[in-house]
Amino acid sequence: MSAVDKYIKENAEVHQFASEISNFLVSPEKIKELAGETSKVLANAAQIYAFASEIARMLSYSGQPPEFSNENMSVSDTSKLIGIPPSSIRAGIVYGWLPIGTAIQNNKPAKSLSGSRITYIISPRKVYEVTGHIWKGKEALNK
Repeated sequence: MSAVDKYIKENAEVHQFASEISNFLVSPEKIKELAGETSKVLANAAQIYAFASEIARMLSYSGQPPEFSNENMSVSDTSKLIGIPPSSIRAGIVYGWLPIGTAIQNNKPAKSLSGSRITYIISPRKVYEVTGHIWKGKEALNK
């Protein structure tokens, strides 16, 4: 028996074991590929969640939505109606965690609270959808 044959015979089990283990190992390239696919799946799930939330909001109206005042809502009015500080209203609109309106800075959507003057456009309907509070105007707010 040659030295090569002897080596193969003695190490056959080790080579078999190594072969079986390599079937379970994943290369760094494969990990990157899987991570990319995972992020795509998560992005799709986020879009589906946003769509489902919007549908749920639409379906939550039992019949007709309530009537709202035609008066514009200021940040101060919204703060009094909802019961949270004006700074939280502003931050929530700008950063997106309180989706009740739009913040405009230099004719573009505001991306932060710093910088030049920000104009807030608050939707009574969105305030109702998000918080359940109905805007009946400044007079009703002061009662």
